[in-house]
Amino acid sequence: MVLCITVFAVKPLLMLTQKVTRGWASDSDYVEGSKHDVQLPLKPSVSKLIQSSIRQMPNYDNDDDREQEVLPIPTLTPRTLCDVTSAALTMVPLRQMRNRGKKASHPVQFKDAAGEDRGWLLATDPHDRIQGTPVADDPLEQQIKAPALQAADLKKDRKPGDCQQDNRGSNFKRECSLTWRRVVRVEVCSENVDEKTRPSEREGASTVPRRTNWRGPGGRSAGPTRQRHLLFEVRKNCFSCTTFLKKDKVYPNPLEAVKDVPSGATLLVGGFGICGTPAGLLKALVQTKIKDLTIISNNCGLENFGIGWLLTNRQIKRMVSSYVGENEEFMRQYKDGELELEIIPQGTLAERIRAGGAGIPAFYTPTGRSTLIEEGGWPIKFKKEGGVMMISEGKERRSFNGMPYIMETAIKSDFALIKAFKADRSGNLIFRKSARNFNPPMCKAGTISIVEVEELVEVGELDPEDIDVSGIYVDRIVKSNYEKPIENLILSAKNLEINATSEIHHRIARRAVAEFKKGMYVNLGIGIPSICASYISKNMDITFQCENGVLGMGPYTKKDEEDADLINAAQESITVLKGASYFSSDESFAMIRGGHLDVAVLDGMQVSQYGDLANWFNPKKMNKGMGSAMDLVSSPNSRIIVCMEHLTPDGEPKIVQSCELPLTGEKCVDMIITERCVFTVDKLNGLTLVELGDNVSIENVIESTGCEFQVADVVMPMKDIN
Repeated sequence: MVLCITVFAVKPLLMLTQKVTRGWASDSDYVEGSKHDVQLPLKPSVSKLIQSSIRQMPNYDNDDDREQEVLPIPTLTPRTLCDVTSAALTMVPLRQMRNRGKKASHPVQFKDAAGEDRGWLLATDPHDRIQGTPVADDPLEQQIKAPALQAADLKKDRKPGDCQQDNRGSNFKRECSLTWRRVVRVEVCSENVDEKTRPSEREGASTVPRRTNWRGPGGRSAGPTRQRHLLFEVRKNCFSCTTFLKKDKVYPNPLEAVKDVPSGATLLVGGFGICGTPAGLLKALVQTKIKDLTIISNNCGLENFGIGWLLTNRQIKRMVSSYVGENEEFMRQYKDGELELEIIPQGTLAERIRAGGAGIPAFYTPTGRSTLIEEGGWPIKFKKEGGVMMISEGKERRSFNGMPYIMETAIKSDFALIKAFKADRSGNLIFRKSARNFNPPMCKAGTISIVEVEELVEVGELDPEDIDVSGIYVDRIVKSNYEKPIENLILSAKNLEINATSEIHHRIARRAVAEFKKGMYVNLGIGIPSICASYISKNMDITFQCENGVLGMGPYTKKDEEDADLINAAQESITVLKGASYFSSDESFAMIRGGHLDVAVLDGMQVSQYGDLANWFNPKKMNKGMGSAMDLVSSPNSRIIVCMEHLTPDGEPKIVQSCELPLTGEKCVDMIITERCVFTVDKLNGLTLVELGDNVSIENVIESTGCEFQVADVVMPMKDIN
């Protein structure tokens, strides 16, 4: 077999497909992004030659040693070099050759196993700015280094742990393709060209430029030759990596698992509130003292737990969340201009993450239309001296089947910090109850996914039917039994003392339950709506869906029966009913967007007379974010019931002619329930008073309502349930 230096004259060239043939250099530009690999069989003698050449490779880790950019590797098999070493050679179709300045050419003479000359190879570094100007449109050099390849690595059988890189804190799948790369232009010459194998005579091949009387080193004439320029991408990688052998993904402790996370990295962090939060990994990040992080998570947890540790330690530059929660330090840093905040509806956040893991660049959703999400203008960052420094941009809108939708783009990250209940050493994961929430989609969207687990077992001990996330998505595993607190421990109403304010909320919740019919699927928002679950009788057959991943939610837990892995959307401890199920956040919002819910019950700040809802942003108060509200009000076929007090703490009406606060949804509300009355809402005709609370008159409702409304012919007393 003749080396690729004489590739035009050798028989194996006939194995090249027409697709590869079109990859040869030509006078026209190639399609950007196209890449073709040439695969030819290797004879044992050629393999030995390659090994010999590899041992003579200069140290490519020294980027300043530009004079050593010689390629002493036969160019005959781009991919099959992987069979011998960790080096890989990938043929890339070359754009139009434009020699702009003199290049440093390095002629290399090759000999076969018998010691006979096989031709000359001229390797030129197109990015050598000392020797010449880079050629236009050449791929950019990526200077990502790896340790020098040792000659001994080529001789012995490799096992996990043999290489010093086996336990390195990095993504070994990425190392195999991105560890080190340099683009090299190669001039190939051959003698005694076989006219029968001319590429110019093959279909789709380009015209071959000729050159005669070319002389190699020492003035020896190379004879009549044929010349062609090729562009190669040379990769040199760690030999011991998951591409060549299975590496143990288990790390000894959280600090080892995250120690290579750099400042400025983007991190996906699983959890809902503090449920399902990888606390051990986050605590380790505090010890690394990295900074300027971008954290993508549903919320920021508490000041003294989870992501709140990083926030208090000033390690976060930007938060990407749907809900602020009860973290006052979060809001203080945001309003003081110390922290950037990108706010995203919870369902959109879940789907953007899912799309990132699935390779989908963008999608359209009804969530957020006619709000700040579509129109832009959300203050991402404030100036320290006052005023807004950065605002969000608007979204593209399109109509499908007569309905408006806005475009959202996918989310990926440098690292994903995940919390799972159990894993095997190959990375298969099992989650527990509502602690799965955002963890499964985030695990798939992280370039490097680091998973903290409570239990670690050997491969084969997990039933394949029980696995929630396959090991292909997991890069590192660490066992850490960190504490699991409950953010809001709420006991069952039977064991709870109810004060006057709570009684108002419970009265509103009981009225909302009267709207539920047997067999309905209902979503309960935070605040007053979450109380509804405590008033469902056994014969009602109502199934509650929580956006954090529970279908079949029951009442609050009893004393000493609480479970930190089982909460509702308000981060309150709950129970589940018979027939309940658990799922991830992205699946939860697929249920919502798909129109599978019958009723959604939400809290409210303001409701207009035509059903506009504002319940997520008050510039005068602590902003908690929209959470899932925008997704719920955009759900097709779902009836929207708003449960709220009739007046603000300042005595201002919450039912108004038009909302002054930023909208959650436009003309989306079907019913309003307060402690004073019940309104039905018509998108065209406005409000109609249909029920009155105890000891409340129509005149009292008129005085406390900020808009006009109609009165039903018969106004009934407000319904209640036993």
